[in-house]
Amino acid sequence: MTTNGVYGFWSLLKRGHHGTLHWYSRKHAQCYVNEFAGRRNWRSRDTEEMLESSVTGMVGRRLPYAELIAWGCPPVTMMT
Repeated sequence: MTTNGVYGFWSLLKRGHHGTLHWYSRKHAQCYVNEFAGRRNWRSRDTEEMLESSVTGMVGRRLPYAELIAWGCPPVTMMT
């Protein structure tokens, strides 16, 4: 990872914050960083491949509301 890559990542995160999210709490900041990191890691995949990986990762999993709003993020698992 180069310095330009790090600046590029933070630029995308900041753009997402100002453009889409508008505001988020410190409580959920790590969740948003995880989301944008995942987007950056998947940028070389095509849409069909991303959708297939996402659906495969969701099968048999639930995210109850209490867990969604709990402190921190749900554990992140890498999908292959």
